[in-house]
Amino acid sequence: MTIQEYAVQLKLPYIKIHSKELIDEAIHTKLSYEEFLEMYLSREYELRKNNGIKTRLRNAKFPIKKYLEDFDHSKYGKEFRDKFKELETLRFIENKENVILIGTPGSGNYQKKNIIERNEF
Repeated sequence: MTIQEYAVQLKLPYIKIHSKELIDEAIHTKLSYEEFLEMYLSREYELRKNNGIKTRLRNAKFPIKKYLEDFDHSKYGKEFRDKFKELETLRFIENKENVILIGTPGSGNYQKKNIIERNEF
């Protein structure tokens, strides 16, 4: 079997597509076997990680992509603007904290809102 055939069987898409480039790069830079294998696997890992993010976003079926940078803070008071700044740091992810976003009536899906309210964190 060839590298590409092994990559297909093992479901390694990055290696299947880029194996010749990686081998040429390893020869040119005189990588050790360990460094070569690490480079191979790290690129495969990055591809899978990025594809996983894309898949989760697609499966979430968000109607519109919204970004924190595009959010208009001016219509809120200082108390809320400070909270927005804290959210923008994304420290709540590192701290493994939950964030509950609450809006005015009609700002979201009623059923989803009720499900969220019933869950205990």
